[in-house]
Amino acid sequence: EDSTEVIRKIKYDARTNSFVGFVSPLDNGVPKPPSFKTNSFEELKMWCDTREKAPLLNVHIVQPIPSISDQNKIPTSFILSAYSVNNKLTENDVLCRWKFMFENHFKRQIRIISFSTDKYKQFYISYI
Repeated sequence: EDSTEVIRKIKYDARTNSFVGFVSPLDNGVPKPPSFKTNSFEELKMWCDTREKAPLLNVHIVQPIPSISDQNKIPTSFILSAYSVNNKLTENDVLCRWKFMFENHFKRQIRIISFSTDKYKQFYISYI
């Protein structure tokens, strides 16, 4: 998990029929499904006037472990999720999100071995 700065702008995503670029609302650290859907120009204008445009993009990247039979071939990493954020996450948000990811992958018989991040200094401070 890591974040990178982005240019603050709002764009329409035809695939999800929603507007992206606003800070994603979180539920226990987990981004809610596309939250900014509307057919109303007035509602879009209200969001632009009142909602924060995201300064960061948070990305979760997965690196599979090579199989025992093919240890010399390193599997390609891939993006699991990406969503817009600000710097207002708490340690609890991060831990809840990781717990959610672990439990949901476990249900699908996918084992997560570890999580890592270098973004959340407050997360590390909680362990000191």
